[in-house]
Amino acid sequence: MTVRDKLTQEIQQTCDSVLEEVLDFLLFIKSRKNPVRVETNLSQNPQNDPSIATSEQSDRPIWEIFEEVSDNLPDEILTDLPTDGSTQHDRYLYGSPKQ
Repeated sequence: MTVRDKLTQEIQQTCDSVLEEVLDFLLFIKSRKNPVRVETNLSQNPQNDPSIATSEQSDRPIWEIFEEVSDNLPDEILTDLPTDGSTQHDRYLYGSPKQ
């Protein structure tokens, strides 16, 4: 049995939420090997997606791009962000005890 056959067999027995994570991971690995952006939704218009950098955006400072992207975040995501992230980054990234 090949690796592809084993994966197909496991996919048939796996719930959708796990498959979404596996798909994200697979696309991440593919993007590292091939720097061309991989899209899961082919009907998406890249001109409307602020996360896709264009040559016009690459000339702008990073803080302007960050402000544009953060302006499009829903309020419920913004309220869940930590307010002490700069001082407690080890805690959020690695699970270290709070300082």
